[in-house]
Amino acid sequence: MQQDQGWADDRYGAVADAFAGDFTDFPELGAAVTVFVDGGKVVEPWGGAQSGSGLLLDSPAFRPLLGPRGFGNDGAGGRFACGDDEFGVGFGYVANRMIGHGDARADRLIEAVRGCLG
Repeated sequence: MQQDQGWADDRYGAVADAFAGDFTDFPELGAAVTVFVDGGKVVEPWGGAQSGSGLLLDSPAFRPLLGPRGFGNDGAGGRFACGDDEFGVGFGYVANRMIGHGDARADRLIEAVRGCLG
């Protein structure tokens, strides 16, 4: 997965380059780093899955949700729950068969709900 989001002050480009290496040298699904120097933010790249306060956030490269304000959580076996206050929608999905990495069942449901919302 390519890290292609965020930014870095020119003086700290090496930090962003090292972070990008996490996606080419290791099987990273998502990561972020923020560096402050003397109280100012100098580096903030991210890529793949995003999370905030323990929740999955809309991550187009990893798991797109209903929209940019979406949040949710996924788990083993394709389990998934999400909500989006912009659309006033929340839903959950559980299955009784574990498929593992690459399980597209929840992704198809998210896409179908997104399509219905227009």
